[in-house]
Amino acid sequence: MTAPHPLSMSELIAETRSPQQALDDQAIHLWLLSLDADAETLEASHKRLSTEEQQRASRFLSEPARQRFVLTRSALRRILHCYAPSLPQPAPLAAGEFGKPFLDTGRTANALSFNVSHAGNRALLGFCRGTELGVDVEQERDLPELMGIARRVFSDREYAWLEARSVEERAIPFFRLWTCKEAALKSEGRGFHRDPSTLSLAELLEDEDPTTRRFDQEGLTVAWVRPDDGYPLAWATRMDTPLSVRWIQPASRQRGLR
Repeated sequence: MTAPHPLSMSELIAETRSPQQALDDQAIHLWLLSLDADAETLEASHKRLSTEEQQRASRFLSEPARQRFVLTRSALRRILHCYAPSLPQPAPLAAGEFGKPFLDTGRTANALSFNVSHAGNRALLGFCRGTELGVDVEQERDLPELMGIARRVFSDREYAWLEARSVEERAIPFFRLWTCKEAALKSEGRGFHRDPSTLSLAELLEDEDPTTRRFDQEGLTVAWVRPDDGYPLAWATRMDTPLSVRWIQPASRQRGLR
């Protein structure tokens, strides 16, 4: 699968200006965003948030973290109205038992499902119908405590595989497993409220290239891709068969991204 190029904030606004995104129950739409924004865009994004979200944003102690939250949540609201233009403004969002947000319009068999992740200068937003979805993006970086984290969150088989690599070879498979595991846990709705070491995705380590894998015991399909910019991406669904994936891009960049 071809790694996508992130949408700028201006491209996002252009893509969501009119309600034109058709989404059927056999597809996943993924929006990868660059979170670079000037002061005017940040202010406009803040105004799109609900009162509760604005209050939440004000409680962030880190300004970069606050900006990531504001831009990502504003983008989510823009995209939701692109798929469901009849939604009120702001769209009614609620959180499940373990904090996963959902569209609070009543659950139906073909309900719109979404999930959001952000890290560093990237945000990943996924949308589908009729099944739960989890997404994750991470920023690859040096982690002196990498093996300590792996011991806590990876299964014995995953940890043993990683431990057998040289120190220089561990970072890429670590982030590959992490993004896939977090996406899978988010698709379940529990996130890290479930002990992540009880979910083994060790088969993902068997292939060096980005891949899609089915885990029948978990009722789970996981996919992963690693762009060249150091932001690995993963998504997971609770469907019996993989869904087709469409990366939302401007028309000039659409070719080759499905």
